[in-house]
Amino acid sequence: MKALNILLSGTFLLSASAFTFALPDVASAHEGEPDSLGCHYARNHRNYHCHEGVMEGMTFQSRGEAIRNWNRLKKGRENKDDDDDDGF
Repeated sequence: MKALNILLSGTFLLSASAFTFALPDVASAHEGEPDSLGCHYARNHRNYHCHEGVMEGMTFQSRGEAIRNWNRLKKGRENKDDDDDDGF
């Protein structure tokens, strides 16, 4: 009887451990950490999308497309800063 209790407690412990290690994958809505742009590629959605930074909420077909968009945004901000300078 004691051996059965040890066996059952070991089975429970093994099951609980397996569930605990699997939990982060189940709880995670996305795979991959955001890169320096605040974005990542999601294989399940087949797109590159952003969660933080200046492109938060935007979705692209690739990281290259996102970088081109980021460069346009950056250039637009630089031009806006130049327009704000009235020379005085």
